Amino acid sequence: MSSSHDIVDLAEGLEQEKEGRPSFCQHHPSLELKGFCDTCQVVTCAECFMLEHSRHTIRSIGEVAKEVRPSLQQLSERVAEKSGLGCL
Repeated sequence: MSSSHDIVDLAEGLEQEKEGRPSFCQHHPSLELKGFCDTCQVVTCAECFMLEHSRHTIRSIGEVAKEVRPSLQQLSERVAEKSGLGCL
């Protein structure tokens, strides 16, 4: 991963997607984050992909969301059980 990139929390990005709010790139504020770089484990906009991740494995955020959402839900439920909060 390039030192010029900030890691965007995938869970936060998934939550924004779920709420219908797009996430925008910190380096290219007019561009939505639409890709996920498997190599660097970060979300990317089209410009970041072209400049920093063009030789990496990129998938759509939607594809990654479908894959990780069940695991995030299970973790959320376990945290809620251990903290006594019930459903988060």
